[in-house]
Amino acid sequence: MFDADGNFKRMFSIDVPPDPASRPVNGPTPTGERLKQAIGAPNSLCMTPGPTQVLFVGESTYPGRIFKVALDGTVLGVIGRSGRNLGQFSGAHALACPTERELYVGETSNWRVQKLLLR
Repeated sequence: MFDADGNFKRMFSIDVPPDPASRPVNGPTPTGERLKQAIGAPNSLCMTPGPTQVLFVGESTYPGRIFKVALDGTVLGVIGRSGRNLGQFSGAHALACPTERELYVGETSNWRVQKLLLR
């Protein structure tokens, strides 16, 4: 995290284990050290506007989740898993979050954009 002047403020990591039933869209399921590197590895992020800002962080193709994260690094929610169905993701490389409850996810492996309305 950086402030508006580009000064480093804090760093955090996301360490949420994947759903054991989740499988990557392309290639084998990573294990061991490769799996540790994939969990929480951001491909994209966006920050909502306004006084109650949150981050949305998109993982790579596996485990293919979107995290809703407080600015202190606390994971507030996990959205989806790797896959091709609606609400599943593969290669979430672009996020837009005009509000805390509206999220657009552009995926490279699935060649689509999903619009999510969150509760």
